[in-house]
Amino acid sequence: MSYTLDSLGNPSAYRRVTETRSSFSRVSGSPSSGFRSQSWSRGSPSTVSSSYKRSALGPRLTYSSAMLSSAESSLDFSQSSSLLNGGSGPGGDYKLSRSNEKEQLQGLNDRFAGYIEKVHYLEQQNKEIEAEIQALRQKQASHAQLGDAYDQEIRELRATLELVNHEKAQVQLDSDHLEEDIHRLKERFEEEARLRDDTEAAIRALRKDIEEASMVKVELDKKVQSLQDEVAFLRSNHEEEVADLLAQIQASHITVERKDYLKTDISSALKEIRSQLECHSDQNMHQAEEWFKCRYAKLTEAAEQNKEAIRSAKEEIAEYRRQLQSKSIELESVRGTKESLERQLSDIEERHNHDLSSYQLGSCKQSHYKQALTVFTREEEEGNPRQADRPSWVNKPPGQRSLPARRPGRCPWCCRRHSEHKRLTFCPCGSCGRPPNVKQNSPPPRPPPPRGGALARDQPPRL
Repeated sequence: MSYTLDSLGNPSAYRRVTETRSSFSRVSGSPSSGFRSQSWSRGSPSTVSSSYKRSALGPRLTYSSAMLSSAESSLDFSQSSSLLNGGSGPGGDYKLSRSNEKEQLQGLNDRFAGYIEKVHYLEQQNKEIEAEIQALRQKQASHAQLGDAYDQEIRELRATLELVNHEKAQVQLDSDHLEEDIHRLKERFEEEARLRDDTEAAIRALRKDIEEASMVKVELDKKVQSLQDEVAFLRSNHEEEVADLLAQIQASHITVERKDYLKTDISSALKEIRSQLECHSDQNMHQAEEWFKCRYAKLTEAAEQNKEAIRSAKEEIAEYRRQLQSKSIELESVRGTKESLERQLSDIEERHNHDLSSYQLGSCKQSHYKQALTVFTREEEEGNPRQADRPSWVNKPPGQRSLPARRPGRCPWCCRRHSEHKRLTFCPCGSCGRPPNVKQNSPPPRPPPPRGGALARDQPPRL
């Protein structure tokens, strides 16, 4: 703003300029319609880096020196005009206005530095929120990849389970076949045992017949012996009678011719009887021996065959028992493998369900974060020009402002303002202990923001 020498020399014009600058300082000292004052709890402006202080204070000093040079030039013009006019009153007013302008410029510079600090803080908050959103997106992508990996593993395990079930069915079928073979072999063994019993019974019957034949032979031998004794007795009697008759004839001197026709007949008859008996006995003995040998050979052959069949049946039964035992062991191992695979499958399904629920919870939280961020951004862009909502510490001078203490157990997400609590009935951060989906009746007191900053109800828009 430039002023002419006449305007500076004129007291009325100088008064108008002073009033204009005073009104400008009042207007600039009041908060703008689009901004709200903020409270800071992380630290005082001294925590800002020295480079930022230098960058923030450099323009302020330049601006102040420029303003002072313009003020001194205007003061020289006013002094010269006052000396020309011959008055001393307006010069004292100008000095007072100059000191007031310096104080106003100092206050404006302080407020401008505070606004710059707020802008940088909000930029940092925006970067942190964007980083959190990016992390949530990456986490969502990792959850999707994890779900695909688990689906592939579940498909593989299901295929393995189907293969195990198929093997189990095959083993069960083999076991059924083995049981049928064992049952058939048992029936065959029982049949062979019955045949053996029948053969042994036949052998016992033949032995009884042999004993009877031997008894008949003994009786026949006894009869032959008795007949031979009888023949010998009859022969001796006949010889005695013949001798007596001869003695009588000799005693009577009568010659009698001896006739041996009777003797020939008896001896021939005896010989014939003996030959017949011997022939019958030999024939009976020979027939009995032949029959016994034939029967004994048949029974021996049948016994050998039965022994071979029984031995082969026993060997087959032992082999089937070993196979059944091995198949039973394999079946038990397959059952154990199946149970372990089923347990692994159930564990994997539980982990998958847990990860899926965690993923859904994370997606829900992400949507809550996005909703809260959208509401927060919309309110920050809209702003609230009401002066009644300003905190009391904003009206104090910059050197006398004290930051409000942070109340424990609260979070800025669920403690923003009453209207926001009516819209958002959950706590997305979960740090205040308030359960989600629970609507609050009255808004809680405003807490400080996270990471060292207490946000007021309205903030300047993000740059």
